[in-house]
Amino acid sequence: MAWIPIFDVYLLGKLTINKFVGWILVICIFLTGTYTTTINGVETIHTILPESISCTISTIYNIAFLGLFIYAIVKYNRLKKEKIASEQSIQSTTNQQQAQELQGNINNQATIQDSTNLNNL
Repeated sequence: MAWIPIFDVYLLGKLTINKFVGWILVICIFLTGTYTTTINGVETIHTILPESISCTISTIYNIAFLGLFIYAIVKYNRLKKEKIASEQSIQSTTNQQQAQELQGNINNQATIQDSTNLNNL
């Protein structure tokens, strides 16, 4: 959906904050848009809101979009760092378990070796 023009804006709002913000961004796009119709060669431009209100909403939308975009980048980097830390923690735990198993195997071999030496006496 991120490659579809209106859905990318919705996803930005949804993934950074929630679905409600995503829908508000989509509604702002439609409220600030201009629509043209051509009938018998006569082109007519239509807007849903008056020009002054449309410009204000457009400015607010652009600032919100830029802020959400920056927040999305920060959030992505934070998640990436958490993932790396989690993977390192898992790797450390795995290494500790492997070291404990290896130590247990060495102890078992030493015990078997001692038992064999005692039997040979």
